[in-house]
Amino acid sequence: MEELKQWLGDVFYKEVTDTTHSEGYTSERYAYGSTTTTIQLPYEDTTTVTRQVLDWQSVGAFVLVVLTFVTIATLLRSAVLK
Repeated sequence: MEELKQWLGDVFYKEVTDTTHSEGYTSERYAYGSTTTTIQLPYEDTTTVTRQVLDWQSVGAFVLVVLTFVTIATLLRSAVLK
């Protein structure tokens, strides 16, 4: 699949970056001898993921160009052979 992406010159693929942010509280337990204490600590997390996905607009444009070419070639061939 990677070779196909390189052969197409990355025309039909685009990079998409997704960023998710979460924050809240997490609980932790501490034991000191026979005493157990639970405390809540705040946390904040930001995750960024970049991935390559198929660019449907490029694929649609390519299909439209191919169908137009086939239609014109068929019409010209039928006009010349008649």
